Amino acid sequence: MSLVVAINGQYRPYTHKESSKIKGVQNSHKPESVKEREEQKGKLSRPYSHKVISSYEHQEKAHEKEHAFKRRFAREIMSSPVLWLRPQKNVYETKLYMKARGIRHLPILENDILLGLVSNEDLLVAKDHQILSEIMQTEVVMAYDSTSLDLLSRILIENRIGAVPIINQNKKLVGIVSTIDILKVVQESFPFRVAV
Repeated sequence: MSLVVAINGQYRPYTHKESSKIKGVQNSHKPESVKEREEQKGKLSRPYSHKVISSYEHQEKAHEKEHAFKRRFAREIMSSPVLWLRPQKNVYETKLYMKARGIRHLPILENDILLGLVSNEDLLVAKDHQILSEIMQTEVVMAYDSTSLDLLSRILIENRIGAVPIINQNKKLVGIVSTIDILKVVQESFPFRVAV
């Protein structure tokens, strides 16, 4: 079990949404080799020899290995230690706190129990005198520190959230992974080259 949901401080297993495809992405079969692509067109457009086709397949596999992602886990990319606040803090103080530290998501804890999560968007629609317990999201998807990056990414997309708190096996908050943390990994893996 890699994921947990906290609802008002009570933990329960996360029920994964089985979706066959993400919006805007077609779930079509991708040909795995040059030969298969050519066969999908009907017939080979040229009388390629099997030796040439094998050579292309070998080159494609070498290219895929070269660009394969190293499997990464939450513990490797999370922001830690985690900044957090108590539910009695007001919105005005929280805005100042988050702005000064350059963060966009903030866990709300009481006695080491995660009660909710506050984001910049929550603060924008709240009044300055309100307290965090009135505006925080009380249903929070969390992941264990051993959760893989690909699963974290799927959870962020499927739930349309910007961050996932990370807990250890004792369910203690040890970090947080945001979309920015995942983008940093992508940038490190495939550096963008900008011609100046």
